[in-house]
Amino acid sequence: MEQIQSCYGASELRKKWKTQYEISAQRRDKDFLSLGARVLLERLAPDLLSAEQLHDVIEAGFYNLEEKQEVQETCDLWLEYWGKFKTRFIPMGLSFAELEKKLDGGLYSVAGWLLEIAEALDQCGQKQQSYLQKKIDYCEEYMTIFPDAYENHAIEIMEQKSGTLFELEQVESGDECYE
Repeated sequence: MEQIQSCYGASELRKKWKTQYEISAQRRDKDFLSLGARVLLERLAPDLLSAEQLHDVIEAGFYNLEEKQEVQETCDLWLEYWGKFKTRFIPMGLSFAELEKKLDGGLYSVAGWLLEIAEALDQCGQKQQSYLQKKIDYCEEYMTIFPDAYENHAIEIMEQKSGTLFELEQVESGDECYE
């Protein structure tokens, strides 16, 4: 169980197994090792978010946005997993770049997803104003958690926050944020 908790996902668990055990899988049998690691993670630690589960949620959210036009459902899903993401991966103490590298492997980058959360909240906030406050809260958490985020990401998050503050007619707060 310790090994599972110290891994970011099934691919990392598989790599650890390969260094610890002699594995003779060839060709297609190699896929079994990855599949076995994922199933093991999901069964032994169903509440422990893995990189693969995170990527599934990111993809499901983009599908909801693009194909079904379900913005609120996507926001709710992504905010739920933002909470799980913070609980699971932030205590591991990696820098923003290291964390992105560890969680790489999905169709979408985790760093890109983190920016998309603010975009989706903004879109939803145009219909339900409560999501604009959720967006402000998200942007503040992002900057607190990732002071070492890529500069262009940090600028975009701060612009998202300040724009929302202006939209909510909190001009002084928006000015402070923009500076």
